[in-house]
Amino acid sequence: ESLVEAQESADDLDAAGLRSLANTLLPLLTRAGMGDAVEKAQEQFETATNMTNRMAGLSTLIYAQKDQKRADAALVQFYERYADNALVIDKWFAIQAALPGSAGLKRVKKLSKHPAYSLENPNRARALLAPFAAGNLSGFHRADGKAYAFYAKQILAIDAINPQLAARLLTLMNAWRTMEKGRAKQAKAALKSIATHPNLSRDVKEIVDRALA
Repeated sequence: ESLVEAQESADDLDAAGLRSLANTLLPLLTRAGMGDAVEKAQEQFETATNMTNRMAGLSTLIYAQKDQKRADAALVQFYERYADNALVIDKWFAIQAALPGSAGLKRVKKLSKHPAYSLENPNRARALLAPFAAGNLSGFHRADGKAYAFYAKQILAIDAINPQLAARLLTLMNAWRTMEKGRAKQAKAALKSIATHPNLSRDVKEIVDRALA
């Protein structure tokens, strides 16, 4: 009996545990190149009867980076299916923001120009930027500092619209002193570009001054 079949026959509590187990194993097997793991992720994405499993299938396809055409097709399919559900589309942005490695910044920049993305929508802006800065270690903490510079520009753009959100997102760079020397230098430069920007809101100025103190 497969984990998927077991979920269907289990009670609610056991099914939740089996979903968690299956969705933990799937990306591990995919990254390890085990058999038909990518095909299993595709199958789970297409046949899932709940959002948890569908999102897990989709994220596995994205992060595996073994078949970009397959992943991109799944992203388009998912977006078209849930385009009218703002909360689900927020998740669609968020899972892509965590795309690891050098592809992470490229994807976030592309999404920042998506028709459904707007800095004036705080939930949408947070859905893209927070997972990138807080959870994408290899994508955000690039040695060249380009992700820090991009993030700083986004903070400044948001500050002109929603200072409270800009300040909250800026706190995700507070730990720059704990980075290795090269990345710390790049992060500090990004923070200085914010600190020296004219007409900063009081919210953002307080956060950046404290970070650089």
